[in-house]
Amino acid sequence: MTRYILETDALCKQFGEHLSVNRVDLQIPEGSVYGFLGPNGAGKSTTIKMLLGLLKPDGGNITIFGKPFPEARIEILRQIGSLVESPSYYGHLSGYQNMKIAATLLGASESRIAETLELVRLTDQADKAVRKYSLGMKQRLAIAMAILHRPKLLILDEPTNGLDPSGIQEIRGLITAMPNMYGMTVLVSSHLLYEIEQVADHVGIINEGKLIYQGSLSSLKELGGERSLEQIFLGMTGMGRSL
Repeated sequence: MTRYILETDALCKQFGEHLSVNRVDLQIPEGSVYGFLGPNGAGKSTTIKMLLGLLKPDGGNITIFGKPFPEARIEILRQIGSLVESPSYYGHLSGYQNMKIAATLLGASESRIAETLELVRLTDQADKAVRKYSLGMKQRLAIAMAILHRPKLLILDEPTNGLDPSGIQEIRGLITAMPNMYGMTVLVSSHLLYEIEQVADHVGIINEGKLIYQGSLSSLKELGGERSLEQIFLGMTGMGRSL
């Protein structure tokens, strides 16, 4: 029987007259890389903000680690790492100093800092001021800070936005390594099918606030038959009609 680390039931969020998230039922299997896919404005970021307590739902329920959220908010958030929107760090401080501040807040050891910087390949740049980092280096530092306490669940909202091909490849490698190295479950959102296809084993597709597909990536491929994943995605979201 599949164990779900995160579930939502009829999750809703409305802004004025617009229903941004419409009765979404997520089921994220433990130990998976779950790709949350949809066009820009489909409701991905709004959903993720509700999962982290950054937005209050207008309806529905959230269960994380088998506990109700936000009722068990503090206990749950201690076991989550996230990268949502622009990462927060002190630009005038070095990468190592930023990690040390995060470690103090999270109760992580000094050896954990060194281990994590090595994992994201920033050991040689650890003493450089973060303001001098490239965008890709900043994203890797943000992920390092998010996984410093080895959370059970890592949530990444469009983590490759704005990166060059080498930066994208580095982030992709980090995402796929997390379940095997640390037993983490990863929820990663993107509007790019190709990116999700490279890292995910399960996928949820959201369009106009509604979850229109959820299941394994292999099942999605079988569903499409001879069609490519791109054709399936465009057909499901209606984007193909505008191409």
